[in-house]
Amino acid sequence: MTFFYLLLALAATLAFLTIRTMIHDSRGTRRPPRSHYDDPAFHGPGYLV
Repeated sequence: MTFFYLLLALAATLAFLTIRTMIHDSRGTRRPPRSHYDDPAFHGPGYLV
């Protein structure tokens, strides 16, 4: 039974740390990194001139 309590404590700790990292990822208000730059000549669907 002790094993299951330890396993439960480990799972709860990992879940807590995962959620905390998702909320507070140390980036502050910066945007996420980008893999490409926007093409200024491209206009998406619904763009009105």
